[in-house]
This record gives sequence, structure tokens and C-alpha cells, in this order.
Amino acid sequence: MKLSLSIAIIFCLAHQ
Repeated sequence: MKLSLSIAIIFCLAHQ
């Protein structure tokens, strides 16, 4: 499962 990777990407996009 790459859930952590998805969360990291979403977190990065949301931080913009």
C-alpha cells in the first residue's frame, strides 16, 4: 500500500 506516499503528496499540495 502506498497510502503514506499519497498522504505525503496531498500534504505537499495542500501546503501550497
